[in-house]
Amino acid sequence: MVDGWAPYGCDGSRIEGARAVELEARLGKGSSEASAPTAWVTAFVHLGLGLLWSWRIGKGTADERLHLRQMLCLLPPQALVVADAAYMGYELAVAILRHDQ
Repeated sequence: MVDGWAPYGCDGSRIEGARAVELEARLGKGSSEASAPTAWVTAFVHLGLGLLWSWRIGKGTADERLHLRQMLCLLPPQALVVADAAYMGYELAVAILRHDQ
């Protein structure tokens, strides 16, 4: 805890897979037609412990802000979400502020 808050970092990243027929069928392409099958991983990490807390995996076109919203219920009360500028918007800010209510 830091001043009564438990800090959790959140970020997302694309991971390219092998150009296998099954992966192409399940994941589809990433950002362009020429790209390999791509998965999007969004994760929370407890910043004080460096512990992977929770994660979501989606297709390469997934929305990391939606992933964050889906994982808010997995955070403890008094969690402080630390994220980069890609996590913007009034609705997302309200969802984060209300997550433990």
